[in-house]
Amino acid sequence: MKDFWKRKVNLKEPEVIKTVWCSVLFIVFLLLIDFHSVLLLNIESIKSLLLTLIGGLIGLLGVSIAGMAIALSMFTSKEIRTINDLQDNSFPEILKTFSHFAYDIVLCIIIFVGIFLLLLTNFPSPPVPIFYVVTFIISYYLLYILFYGWALLGNYVSLSCLRDTIGKIEATEKSKFDSFNELGLDQLVEIIYRSSGQESKSFYRALLQTVKNSSISQKEELIEYIEKRYL
Repeated sequence: MKDFWKRKVNLKEPEVIKTVWCSVLFIVFLLLIDFHSVLLLNIESIKSLLLTLIGGLIGLLGVSIAGMAIALSMFTSKEIRTINDLQDNSFPEILKTFSHFAYDIVLCIIIFVGIFLLLLTNFPSPPVPIFYVVTFIISYYLLYILFYGWALLGNYVSLSCLRDTIGKIEATEKSKFDSFNELGLDQLVEIIYRSSGQESKSFYRALLQTVKNSSISQKEELIEYIEKRYL
């Protein structure tokens, strides 16, 4: 839990830097318009704003849940093992980014619902310094969620690129094994036909005829390959 909160003030993270700057500018703006006084005169408008924000956050919560589902569906179990082999326990860490996002949203929704309920009562307005400190913290948290969600959109692109990279790695590995098996087959055919006193090309001629008489896919490519490589 300590790390969960620490990452929200880690200035090495780009979303944290953006959040700090925007929060400071936002509070300066609120001070300039004397938001404390404006709030007291426009309670109903603030209530409507809170309900809008709560609805938007619920929508973002759906995005975070969908993000986890997309991340899980994008990769096969073999690809997940490959990711974890590249860096130990890395795939669960990817999923944690979405779960942390969801946790932040839920907590922010609870805060806004609490504020909305307070506005329905005769709860006294806090002193001006405390009001702006609390407003800064809440604004910071909301802006952090927005910038973190923006960063997660980039994660979708990164996950897609990662999947493409893994596919290329697997294709390369498969190509190497195919080449090895092909060389092994060539050697085996050569040994068998040499021991029987026959020419190994007779095997490939028979194989070529079999391919010509078949209805397999990529028939023409196979015929061309056999003719060029073996005949």
